[in-house]
Amino acid sequence: MKTLLTPSRLRILNSYIGGSNNELVIVVLKLYNVMSNFAGGRDKKAVLEGFGWEIKVCIEVNSKNRSFTNCVSFLVTAETSQYETQDTRRERHYRPIAETWYVISLSYLLLCFKLLLIDIRTLYILFLLSFVDTDSLSQTKTLFLEQHREAFLAIFKGLIYDHYSLARKILEVCWGGIWSDSKVKRTLKVGLFNEATLGHVCLLNICAQFPNG
Repeated sequence: MKTLLTPSRLRILNSYIGGSNNELVIVVLKLYNVMSNFAGGRDKKAVLEGFGWEIKVCIEVNSKNRSFTNCVSFLVTAETSQYETQDTRRERHYRPIAETWYVISLSYLLLCFKLLLIDIRTLYILFLLSFVDTDSLSQTKTLFLEQHREAFLAIFKGLIYDHYSLARKILEVCWGGIWSDSKVKRTLKVGLFNEATLGHVCLLNICAQFPNG
């Protein structure tokens, strides 16, 4: 662990984060998550200070994954709608097995794309949350939120596209790790959970109640 936290090794890891090889980005983000949680988070502050927060991928990871997934989602929706039109002409009494499997296959491909593309975002979010969870020291939480507030707030912009388990994890950490921690300054909490942030959470609630709306 001490070797990984040396400036020379951190520069190498951060260079991979800023590269175009998604597999390397995923591997390094997994490593950073392990480093942050190693030995009960003993070296969280060192990991926080050593991570390359200025790297562009950390800011754009949300929109990059979302736009491509939406593109694939549109294709599946268009194909499904096409067969719904055929069902209408056939009075919805019959659909060839081949057509049914075609739609199912497209839906499966969409799921695979989502799982592949969301992996970077998920790992990055879990890395951010590791600094403010209930196991983190209040000093570490305050340092992270004061220095990297925008990175943390960017989580909420894509919240409605995240899997239920990830969205739940985000909200639980926000409540238990930040809002319920009396040692984190109230002004810092209010600044985080402002109107824009609560708006994203409300939108998530609406989408959960009306998934087809």
